[in-house]
Amino acid sequence: MDIKNIISSKIYKRPSDSELKEKLTDEQYKVAVESGTERAFSNEYWDNKAIGIYVDILTGEPLFSSLDKFDSGCGWPSFTKPILEEVVKYNEDNSYNMIRTEVKSKNGNTHLGHVFDDGPEDKGGNRFCINSASVKFIPFNDMTKQGYGHLKAVLFENDNSNNREIITGKKYRHFKGKDYLVLYLAKHSETLEDLVVYKALYGEMGIWVRPLEMFREKVEVNGKLVNRFEELDF
Repeated sequence: MDIKNIISSKIYKRPSDSELKEKLTDEQYKVAVESGTERAFSNEYWDNKAIGIYVDILTGEPLFSSLDKFDSGCGWPSFTKPILEEVVKYNEDNSYNMIRTEVKSKNGNTHLGHVFDDGPEDKGGNRFCINSASVKFIPFNDMTKQGYGHLKAVLFENDNSNNREIITGKKYRHFKGKDYLVLYLAKHSETLEDLVVYKALYGEMGIWVRPLEMFREKVEVNGKLVNRFEELDF
């Protein structure tokens, strides 16, 4: 399914200014409407590592995905690209005696932040430096109930998280192997039904789901059969 067709089929309208003043906090209004800038390292999402999407604080339009978020060290949420190029627009910004490229949402005309060319080269080289006050984070598990369930399969198909919910707050156990940190979760009973596997790679996290049997394997170490993964207290 084409994400462009999915997002463009929705209409995201900007509320009136009076409605925005009632809906937004003072900081959100100053940043998103009046093109202000929040403080680095003290905003809501600069170090958020949860899985989900970031939507326009004014309209609710999906703008960025956690899959494209990275730690740039700048103190603001940073992304390599928007969910879809058509959801943003660009303006030249000459404020503060600098020449920068401002990023705004296309439908909401929301001031989001700026884009720079010092991002990861292997992902296009862009760094979208976005104000937390201009967006709202929707966790993966809440996407359906908040009206974004139709985007799960399209945005997260590569990591299989569209096939099952990522359950948090449940009883769990961790296992650590050479290449994987494994988290398995009990659903409905003590029966282990799902595995969520996080593979560490250059400080970033990818997600795979694997059958439990794969991790019940025994391997021989010093003449003894032991579990492939060492159980850790966590």
